[in-house]
Order: sequence, then C-alpha cells, then structure tokens
Amino acid sequence: SDKCYLPATDCRAQVGTKEEPNLELVEIIGILPPAGSHPFSATGFSFNEDKGILYLGWHSNQSWEAEWGGYMDVIKVDSYNPAGTLFAQTWRNQEMKFNHTLYYNGMIYGAGTSSKVGAALFELPVNADGMFDEDIDSTYTRVNLTGNSANCVELVGNDLVTISGWEEGAVNTLPYTAREKKPANTYFEGAYKGKYVYLNGNRLVTLHDTDKGIVEVYDVQGDVNAALSGSPVLTFEAGELAPQDGKNVCICDDNFIYVCRGNNKLAVFDFTGKKVAETTASANGVDVDDEFIYLASGNGVKIYNKADINGGETVTLEPVAKFKMTEATTIQEPSTSIIGQSSNYIKKGKDGRLYVAYGVYGLRIYEVVKK
Repeated sequence: SDKCYLPATDCRAQVGTKEEPNLELVEIIGILPPAGSHPFSATGFSFNEDKGILYLGWHSNQSWEAEWGGYMDVIKVDSYNPAGTLFAQTWRNQEMKFNHTLYYNGMIYGAGTSSKVGAALFELPVNADGMFDEDIDSTYTRVNLTGNSANCVELVGNDLVTISGWEEGAVNTLPYTAREKKPANTYFEGAYKGKYVYLNGNRLVTLHDTDKGIVEVYDVQGDVNAALSGSPVLTFEAGELAPQDGKNVCICDDNFIYVCRGNNKLAVFDFTGKKVAETTASANGVDVDDEFIYLASGNGVKIYNKADINGGETVTLEPVAKFKMTEATTIQEPSTSIIGQSSNYIKKGKDGRLYVAYGVYGLRIYEVVKK
C-alpha cells in the first residue's frame, strides 16, 4: 500500500544501570495520515481482536482552520508479519472531530466535538468483516452529549460512559444497545471539564477539572449509574493539566493510578492519593503491564521500569528506552513542513508490540526488544 512505509531509521537503546532492563524501541511500521497535505492528528484507536483490525480516529488540528472534522480509519493488523499491516478503509466526516475511539460488538464509538452540537458520540456500525458498508453515511447515529467536547468513552457492563469538558461538561451514560440520540443519564453537569474515564475491574476512574486535575475513583458493583449516583471511594488532586485542550489519559492497575498531565508530566499515585512517582517528560497517553509503563509523550515514546517505584518518597522516573522522531525518520508525506513529536495515545497489543497514535505522524507500531 502506498499508505505504508518501512522502516524508520532512528532506533536507539537507552542503556540503563545493572538494575535496569536493557531495551530498544524499534519502529517497524507507520500508517500515514489519510488527509493528504492537511494536518490531521491521530488521537486514539481501538482493536477489533476477532478480525485483526484497528480503528484509528483523527481530528483536524487547530492550525488548520480551513477544514473541520475527522476521519475514522480501518487498518488491518498482521501480527505475524508486521510489514503486512495495511490501511484498508477510511471514513471522512466534516462535522466531527474524533478525540477517543472504542470498539465493541460490531460498533465503533467515536467521542469528540461536533460542529453542530458540541460534545457528541458517533456510533459507527461495521459489517461481519469489520469494515464500513457503503451506506455508512446514512446508518451511523450521533448521540448528543452534555457540554462542549466529549473526550473519552468507556464500556462499563452494558452501559457506555462518556466524559466531556472544555467550558461545560458532564458524565453521561447510555445502554450500548440503545442507539438513542441522547444519553439516558447525566451526572455532574456544569463547569466539569471532564477529561478521561477508565474501568479496571470494579474501579472506575475519572479525571476532570483542568486547573486541579481531580481524580475520583468509584466502586462499581454491577450498575455504573448506582456508583455515579453515590460518592467516590477516593478523591484527590493530581495537579494542573496543561494545556487545557490537550490529551490526558488517566488509567489504573491494581496498585497505582497513572495521570497524564500534559506539559506537567506523568504523575503516579497510590490508592491513598499519595504521589509516588513522576516523569520529566510530558505525558499525553499511558499504558502499563506488569513490568513497564509505556508513555506517549509530547517528546516521543518512552518506557519506564515499574520496579523503580518504591512506594516511599516520590521518585523521578528515567526512561529505560525511548524513541523520538528525527529528520531521518520524518515522513516525506503528507507534508514535509510537519515536524513534531506529540504522540497522543499508546496501547500494548496482545502481540506484545506498542501501538501509538502519533498525532500528525499517524499510527506507529514498535517492537520492544530486550537485549
């Protein structure tokens, strides 16, 4: 495909001490933007594991005011032969900027900003092959949410939970099967400035208030609406999120909560609200496994060793591996004038590779090599 290229040339190992793992991040493929010379930014993605497909959402950048809207790409991922990963299909919508993407049970849910209604959720059906049918323009549903801009959508049981912000926002819920044009329930409506919502087990974590970075943890025992109607089991301030219109992923594992504060770095908290670690790099997106923290930064992709967090005084994490675009690795299309480092969203795939929505550089896939 002319929308794929192999490989990037600048792959450097960050060699640590004897106690640190010796890793190298190798970029193995890049999927180019769908928008020609227009600076669109890849913001997030979700896997359709059954079909080996990744759905990649885009929005137009603020620097490109002449054209509003977004794209939703269908990318076929070949886990056995990464070079076989192919751009398969794209859908352009001039109304909707996609900020976050979730796939579940034959439906893509794209949360973002509609030029018509503000915060919105687009429900995009796919066929049995995981692809858009030709009538997608007439079969998708727009759910009108509360607030100016929807920043995230999560599946909790049988309900979709969205969070919206900017000047006005809220948490909305609706049954994922409803196909209604408005949410079923609304919580915290007002100057909420919601940024992210994430479920791990029974813990539902929300991040809102860009001035303070308020994190709340809810105990979900069955019905998410019952949890949201009650009090959180934990509330703390993670610190200011900057810029206010940036990407701020907030997730948790069994031990820690990871808050991307944009230019104010990644901060890691325990479940008492105590900060136990932070980075020196900016932070837009984060994922974790048992060993490592994977960071999508405004200065490239970083990997940190979770074992460096000792639970005592706040530690400053140093990367054990990193990858940064250089002149040698910048794509020659769609625009040679686009040179930036901002990666927005990162997930470790079941194949062990790192998938990154890398802003104007599209989708990048990395191999983590233990040396």
